[in-house]
Amino acid sequence: MPCASSSRASDYSARVAPIRVACHQLAPAVGELAANRERALAAIDAAAAAGAQVVVLPELVSSGYVFEHAGEVRALAEPAGGPTLAEWAGRAAAHGLVIAGGFPELGADGRLYNSAALVNASGVRAVYRKAHLWDREDLFFAPGDEPPAEEPPGPPKSSGRLWVPGQ
Repeated sequence: MPCASSSRASDYSARVAPIRVACHQLAPAVGELAANRERALAAIDAAAAAGAQVVVLPELVSSGYVFEHAGEVRALAEPAGGPTLAEWAGRAAAHGLVIAGGFPELGADGRLYNSAALVNASGVRAVYRKAHLWDREDLFFAPGDEPPAEEPPGPPKSSGRLWVPGQ
């Protein structure tokens, strides 16, 4: 006899359209902002051409990851309203998709954060600042201390669904 939860799961699955997610593993080079942006944009375009609705890019995809000193990170960091996320928003609008990816954020407080942004056609929807820094990351980044500002509409649910802001 099937259990009640499997029945609910199949009912839920029948009502929800699937979402195609593309996760790209790129090899950004430290300090090569223009080349890294082009790699990320090419990955976004390829994912959209393959039918993706959500594209996930790596941590610190715009800057590269292994740094020698904090000055190097500061030279590569940008605010959440900077050119990298603006380009992602442009691609999100052109392809009708959502993009999640990492970048070194220069906060309004002057601190550097290892951040991830959620971007759609309307722009930056949420920025998460990594709270639990690993290994040597605390030499370069301040830990984040708040969850992203964007929350799904309505009461919190544990439906197991993927919520995509603005979609």
